Parts: sequence; structure tokens; C-alpha cells
Amino acid sequence: MADAGPSAREGGPASTGAGPAAGGTSRWPGIRFISTATSETSWYRFLDDHYKNTWIKNQIADCLVTVAWRALDNRSQLDPETAERIEQVRKTLVVHTTGSGFQVDLPRVIASLPLLTSTYPNHTANRRRALTLARRLEHGSSMAQWHTTLEGSWSRALNRLRSVRNSIAHGGPHTPAAVATAAPFAHSLAGYALLDSLTSLLEGRRQGSEHEARRIQSAERVALWLSGASAVDAFAATPTGPR
Repeated sequence: MADAGPSAREGGPASTGAGPAAGGTSRWPGIRFISTATSETSWYRFLDDHYKNTWIKNQIADCLVTVAWRALDNRSQLDPETAERIEQVRKTLVVHTTGSGFQVDLPRVIASLPLLTSTYPNHTANRRRALTLARRLEHGSSMAQWHTTLEGSWSRALNRLRSVRNSIAHGGPHTPAAVATAAPFAHSLAGYALLDSLTSLLEGRRQGSEHEARRIQSAERVALWLSGASAVDAFAATPTGPR
């Protein structure tokens, strides 16, 4: 199950906020925090080693959550029988919890994709969304190709963050738009790093042990994803905890 809100990611804090205005590194507390946690390597290599795979997993989970959460978007395009069928499917995928939160059963979303794509009318946004995801998760080679694409997206986002951070820290040229683009990415990664540091502290373990546990666990998850296992099996094996 993924605990989420409409804009939240499974496996970590939601990425929110418009980002800081241009200014010194004091306006980037997330990166300052990450820097304090990286005694033996640069902060961007630390993020690449420990948080890339978590970020990739959460991009995939985001897509699954979106398909489930928005399953009844544009209900007026559906005839009553089709709408009722999809509503019954959605009730098995999304479970509302206290307040405005909800949980999404990710393996069940994956298993429901063929039914959803065959039920939605052609040329609707819901069908395109479900069909795109079904094709990405269809078999091992398509899963590997999607993973490679997301690795490229991660590298570009990390390089952008590094460039903007260095410009701010050293008085180089940067624009508010560039800062605003990089800030949500920085905030979400800082949230994971802070969560891991606090977990180590509260459980009386060596500082950095939880970061290392995340690195190992996420590497095992990637190995399973790229092994040819089905997407259902890959997500069913994903722990429900914060990693």
C-alpha cells in the first residue's frame, strides 16, 4: 500500500512548495542539511549513491497513484454502466483514511491496467494514461527501458540542482525561475535525508546507518525490477516503510 495524498509520493515526504527566492545558501536549508550528512563524499555524489533509486521508484509510484486517484476523471464521458464498473475497480485500489489521506494498492493498480484500458472509451485522457503505463510495465524489457529513461531524468535534475546551488553559493548568474525549478527536487531529497538521520538518532543507531540501509535496499529493489520479474511482483516485494 502507498500512503499518499493527491500530490504525495509513496515512500517519502511529498515534494511541495514553490522554492526559495534567489539568495545565499541560507535559503537552501535542505542542501545545507545534506552537506552536513556527507562527511566522506560530495553532497551530489551522496544523493546519487543513496537516493537516486528511491526517487526513481517514487516516479513510478506517482504514475500508479495518479491512474488510481483519477480513475473517474471526466465521468461525463462514460456511460452509466462503464462508470459504475470503473468506480467498483477504483474502490479496490484506493482506500480513504483519516482526514484527506488515502492508500493505494500499487500491485493491484498494475494488475488492473488491462481492465482499465479495455473499459475506458478510446481517445480519452484516462485511457491514454492507463495504456501508457501498461505498455511501460508490460514486460521486463519495457520496464528496463523506463528505468533507463528515469535515470536520465534524475541525472538532469541533479545536474540542474548542482548548477543552481553553485551559482547561488558563489554569486554566479541564476534566475528565480531556475531556482524555483530546482527547489522542489532539493526539498524532497532533503526530506528523505532528514527522515533517515532522525530514524538513526531515535533508534540509537550510528549516524548514517539508515542512509546506508536505504542505499542497500533500493539497490536490491532495482535488481529485482531489472531481473525480468513482473511489475506486480516487483512492487509486491517493496517494503511499506519510508524507503
